[in-house]
Amino acid sequence: MNLSSRISRSSVVRWIFLAVVISHVMRLGVAAQASPFVSGLVNHSELTPAQKGKVLLSELNCAACHDLGTANASIKTKGAPTLDNPTARLRPDFLARFIANPHAAKPGTTMPDMLHGLSNDERQRVVAAITDQLLAWSTGRVRLQEVDKEAVGRGRKLYHSVGCVACHTPEAGAPDSVPLGSLEQKYHLDGLVKFLEDPLAVRPGGRMPDAGLDHWEAVDIASYLLRKQKVPAGGEAVFTPDRTLSNKGY
Repeated sequence: MNLSSRISRSSVVRWIFLAVVISHVMRLGVAAQASPFVSGLVNHSELTPAQKGKVLLSELNCAACHDLGTANASIKTKGAPTLDNPTARLRPDFLARFIANPHAAKPGTTMPDMLHGLSNDERQRVVAAITDQLLAWSTGRVRLQEVDKEAVGRGRKLYHSVGCVACHTPEAGAPDSVPLGSLEQKYHLDGLVKFLEDPLAVRPGGRMPDAGLDHWEAVDIASYLLRKQKVPAGGEAVFTPDRTLSNKGY
């Protein structure tokens, strides 16, 4: 197979991949939308409407785009997650789904749907361009791997004992917890381990604290959280960026 044939085949595979992902998101429709989850308002009925408004202005990062005036100078912007080498922690297919429809891909996210005014065709083109640019910034391949069953058992105990359930839903379920979403569709094992070891490294404005986990504790908890992940044959999620699209997405 010559080079041009390989490039052509790669382009077809990439577009089929994006079309399937985005079409699936579109079929979810309005029913898949979820309100942003703002933990600062949970169980704080004593707050006045004005206080709740300030919490929302801060947590939804309104000041990142809007001038809130000198009277609200105390409301600061919240640092966004870093975008360098995104596949070091995230799956390429999740990136495409999240850009296409953030609230369907991760219910409760505070990320606004920036493409909501576009037609399906326009949205698909923009998502493809942005996704390709993000992947062009990435190095290496995404490796999905089977989690160890014993690690899952250890991780389940750690998750329910080191403080995770103070904010996140325990296995038995609880109201008013920060939703995790389908982590197995978002992360690969190595990426989630790195995040658990140092959450603020990639999310400097996040509310997730450093739990002081050692490497193997992070591996065990990540294995538990990704216990439902399906690993394809070969274990790699391969996605080759198109430089033409990357330039449009830059």
